Amino acid sequence: MVKDFGGGNKRRIERFDSELFTDAAVEFLDARRPKDKPFLLFVSYMTPHDPWTPPGKYAAMYKPQTIDLLPNFMPRPMNGLEPFRYYTDWHGENLRDEKQMVPFPRTAEGVRDVRSRYYGTITHDDEQIGRILSKLDEKQLTENALVIFLADHGISLGAHGISGKQTMYEEGIRLPLIIRYPKLKRRGAENFELVSLIDIFPTICEAAGTAIPESVEGKSLLGLYRGRGTWDRKHIFASFVSPTRHRLNMRCIRTERYKLIHHLTTDEIELYDLEGDPYELDNLAGAERFKDLQKQLVAQLATWRAKAEGPARR
Repeated sequence: MVKDFGGGNKRRIERFDSELFTDAAVEFLDARRPKDKPFLLFVSYMTPHDPWTPPGKYAAMYKPQTIDLLPNFMPRPMNGLEPFRYYTDWHGENLRDEKQMVPFPRTAEGVRDVRSRYYGTITHDDEQIGRILSKLDEKQLTENALVIFLADHGISLGAHGISGKQTMYEEGIRLPLIIRYPKLKRRGAENFELVSLIDIFPTICEAAGTAIPESVEGKSLLGLYRGRGTWDRKHIFASFVSPTRHRLNMRCIRTERYKLIHHLTTDEIELYDLEGDPYELDNLAGAERFKDLQKQLVAQLATWRAKAEGPARR
């Protein structure tokens, strides 16, 4: 593999990149970390980003024919029985993620194939992360180490007929988040509150004993981790803006039960009851019995946009 590190500085990499990143992290813990003060180790793996080509045994670890398709698998994005205009009219299917990664229209065979390689890539990454955790054990750093595992976005891989990350469906915005902090004496707990990546910075601040700036919108997750206190967040927001040539531009508000998605370019609305419809197959937008809820969520989303983005625009 040849990687361009900018300015024409190309290097030939003989090993899988996540192994190289892990090597550097382990070497830091072994020899370069400060011995007399706290440290921050940030390891940003490129995988499981496409093209999903895991090394060696991991490439064939999961057999495509054994992989079940999700209930929301579709050959192409649909709004009920009609194609979504946001996707078809505005060239969403011409995005690199959409036309190159999974054959379009999606097929069961194509989706199973990419999912098998995706799972293999994740398993390889999991073992690399294990090497870092083992090094923390070896150096007797585990007890006081806050470890946070997270991702910046999800991936569709055929769900709703979409391949990539350009979506407000659960596959795109519901992210893995695992915290390990032995110092707080809590293990194996699960929590289903609404949290966000904006909560990571204040979490690190609290663990480090540093004041959380008043301008920070997020909240520390350590209270949830301890199983103490209250968590009063009623909704979270998400957004996606693509390059101008594609004009995919969408926002969403998600409560514990409902999600409303607004496609700004085409002014299409989606509304889902996630409690009864976790795969987001029944679009309730425009239904009379959900009229008040839709109006309320649209207003809340507009208020957030005005605060986060300034004057409303499309």
